[in-house]
Amino acid sequence: MGNHVNKLKKMYSGRKADKKAADAKRGGQGPAIKANTSAHVRTMQELTPRDYDILHYLSFGPSNVSSLAILFFPARQVIGEKNTGVKGAANGVAAGSHASIYVFQRLRQMAKAELIQMEKYDLEGSAIVVLQKRGAEYVVRKFGAEFENIKCTLPKQSEIKHDIMVASSLRKIVYNEARELNLYKVNWFKTEHFMRRSLGRAVKKGDKTHFPDFALEIYTPKSSAQIFNFEVDAGSMGRSVVYDKLAAFKQNVVFIVETADRMGQLSDYLQADKRTRGIDSKKGIIRLPETILFVLWQDFIRKGCRAASFFSFPSGQKVKLPVAFT
Repeated sequence: MGNHVNKLKKMYSGRKADKKAADAKRGGQGPAIKANTSAHVRTMQELTPRDYDILHYLSFGPSNVSSLAILFFPARQVIGEKNTGVKGAANGVAAGSHASIYVFQRLRQMAKAELIQMEKYDLEGSAIVVLQKRGAEYVVRKFGAEFENIKCTLPKQSEIKHDIMVASSLRKIVYNEARELNLYKVNWFKTEHFMRRSLGRAVKKGDKTHFPDFALEIYTPKSSAQIFNFEVDAGSMGRSVVYDKLAAFKQNVVFIVETADRMGQLSDYLQADKRTRGIDSKKGIIRLPETILFVLWQDFIRKGCRAASFFSFPSGQKVKLPVAFT
């Protein structure tokens, strides 16, 4: 019995000595942190230039994991979910995304630091990513962005397509063509979020006030500054609001739609309502802006303001944006 107790004491003292030696090697910092696993996300030590670029990119609106992987992690791309190293059933964020495990780990680190947030939605192949308030604050300090232009909430299921279309269109102008390619200058821009927060405070409760998805002023050396109101349709705009909403915009309107059929449908709505609802006995004549241009979303994302095909309402004639780019 005595020999057994002595052996236990010796084993315990040996383990205690090994623990002290290991702690001494770590500078007395206590037990080592386990290696990064799917259940543990390593803490971010500092933001890299790429992290700042991701935050700036997301300040224009939501994106998804696949798009971020393609744009900011080109060397880490893989083909197919099987190569991500994360099973979709175990991790909803990873499901359906074509990006390496490294991309997910970095995005999870940013989410843990409360810079971004990610959410997987039904019928969406890749998780949606948006800024959190802390991430927006970093963008404001680093790039001089307007805080109230940034929406820091995840979209509703029914609004995902619309919000993605709006964000990608705004990025094409401000982030890509104006900032990166220096094709023209955007003097200012305001998102619907900004206008509802600032102008909406002065609107009386119950009043029907319409805001564009975003408005901006474009300046080129060849022409004077022009203000444009951009309205984006993802199939959710009902006929009852189309005419009144566009009539509320007094300056140039660019109507971004997803398909040619939808473009024709909305144009027909405006034509019919211009005849039947253009005059209101109580409010007088409700006029549409002089310049209303339709453009297909994919064409606009590919070619931008200078080369995309714009169609004038009501003639349907193909025209250029009324800014002298060259």
